[in-house]
Amino acid sequence: MSSISITVSQDEPGIPLVEHGQIFKPNGREVANNTLVHLYHRDHAGFDFGLNDNESSTWRLQGWAKTDAQGKFEFHTIGLAPDHIARESDKHHLHISDRDLVVKSIKELLGIKN
Repeated sequence: MSSISITVSQDEPGIPLVEHGQIFKPNGREVANNTLVHLYHRDHAGFDFGLNDNESSTWRLQGWAKTDAQGKFEFHTIGLAPDHIARESDKHHLHISDRDLVVKSIKELLGIKN
């Protein structure tokens, strides 16, 4: 698995966006290489699972990357879109999994409280 993931096809509507980051171990000094990163999000119209969200499946736009030797990852995707019925704002979901880390959201890792 690569540290670079392409989550959308070239013909996916929306504004192209590259999201990248670097992950460190809990001590804040060592990089977290070989760490699995999962990104998922809505399409440009605000649908999670497909047209009108009628499909009973997983997220339509998603991808996985494994951090490189410097703990870096990159996702090629499209820009944020709010929920199509205005329940939630625009956001991408990012989860990190490593043998030294429990699967946590970016907010949890950064200590951000809602």
